[in-house]
Order: sequence, then C-alpha cells, then structure tokens
Amino acid sequence: MYQTSKIFEDTILGKSRNFVTKIEISGQEIKAKIRSVVYIASANPANSVTIGGTGSAYVQIEMEKPSIDIENTEFLLSIGLNLNGVQEFVPLGYFTTQKPVNDDGMLSLTAYDRMVKLSGAYNSQLEYPVDCKLILREISQLSGVPMESLDNLPDGITIDQVAVMTEDGVDDTGGIVQKTTYKKPFDGV
Repeated sequence: MYQTSKIFEDTILGKSRNFVTKIEISGQEIKAKIRSVVYIASANPANSVTIGGTGSAYVQIEMEKPSIDIENTEFLLSIGLNLNGVQEFVPLGYFTTQKPVNDDGMLSLTAYDRMVKLSGAYNSQLEYPVDCKLILREISQLSGVPMESLDNLPDGITIDQVAVMTEDGVDDTGGIVQKTTYKKPFDGV
C-alpha cells in the first residue's frame, strides 16, 4: 500500500477535497490543463481468481493538447490533493496512450496500464524445476514490464513441471514401465 502523510489521509477521508492530477513522461511533468480523468479497472474479471485472469486497467482523459506528441507514449499518472497550498500525489500507474483525438485544442485519449503488455500467451524457455524468481524475471524480460524489488523475494520457492499424462508400456526386456509426459506449468497463460 502506498504511504501518504497524515494530513493526506485525514483530507481524503473528509467531506471536502480538492483533487489534482499530474502526468509525467520520462520524469518531466506535462503542463497541460486536465479537464477530466476516468479510471476503469477490475481486480479479477472472472468469478474466481486464476493465474492470468487479471485485466488491464485504463484511463480516459480529456485535457488541453500538450506541447509534445503523446501517442503511443508511456506516462505516469498521479492523483493528488491540495493540502493547505501544498500538493501531495499518489502514483496511479504507468499508462500508454492509444490514438488520441484532437478536437479544437482539446485532446481525448484512452491509455492502458502495463498489464496490456502482458496480454499475450507466456511460453517459458526455462528448464523446470526452477526458482519462481527466475520465472518472474523471464516474464519481465519478455514483456518489457520492469519488476521492482525482485531480488528482495525469498530464494528457494521452486516451481516444478506438471505431469499431464502417464502411459503404461513395455521396455526392451519385456518389463512394464510407465512413461509420464510433462509440461511447463504456465505455458499458454
């Protein structure tokens, strides 16, 4: 959970608040007036929690046309409060702009968070069993989505391959053998 100041916490829970919005591209704040922001997200769109079941969040923004082109550009969106003349922000996430529409100096855009980069099927190149940190590192590299604090996770959480079928057979000497076919546990997710 993102930590805020006590005054932010008290103000957000209060009856009267003045929200502010900030868009940054490569650490540089875009100085265009933002008219509206609509945030759409779901934690898990299905009836049960499943691996690969999280959907991408997105924002719809209406703002003055900025001085730089933001189409297909990733930006950091932060929402904040005016707190006695000081602004305190909470980052909402990184979003990539789809085709913005310019209407007489007003820009309307839809931008999707980094989960959209994870929308393809994952097919691991790792050899199993493998430490879960290596799986996360591979997903990060394949998708281009950085994972912070990966090295802070504990070592030794091993993920094994999954048995999908066992068949009885006979070896060269006439002995009964079982042949098990395995697959990587997250392939296709």
